[in-house]
Order: sequence, then structure tokens, then C-alpha cells
Amino acid sequence: MPVGIPSAIDTIVVPPGVYTMSSQGTYGDEAANQTGDFDIAGSVVVHGIDARSTVIVAPPRDRVFDVHNAATPYDVTI
Repeated sequence: MPVGIPSAIDTIVVPPGVYTMSSQGTYGDEAANQTGDFDIAGSVVVHGIDARSTVIVAPPRDRVFDVHNAATPYDVTI
């Protein structure tokens, strides 16, 4: 766990790789993780190995995350 990130926050560990999202969004306010971006409702850390080897790519005209509370990317390229 990186210094300065409380251990009580949920952490998503993303292994090295390029992750291209394939679910196209509806360009509306869908918030059930059924299409498009990943909806984040609680406090979370998205932790990769390093920013050069851990990459998350959104489909065209969409975003990767829809954050409703707090999200901290650490060593990941979004």
C-alpha cells in the first residue's frame, strides 16, 4: 500500500497490461455498471504496478470511471 493512502479504503490492484474497455456507453446517466464506464460509488484506490505498464483505455466518446465519491489513481495511466 502506498504511503499516505489509508488502509480502510478499498483498493483495486490492476496488474501490468493495457486494458481497453469494450462496452460502449449510452452517453446518458446510466449508473448501474451495465454499459460504458465503471461507476465508483465508494472511496477507492486504483493501484497499478507503474504508469508505463498499467494502462486503462476508454472506448471513443466515453470515460473510464464515473466517480460519485472519491477515487485515487496510483501508478496507472487512465
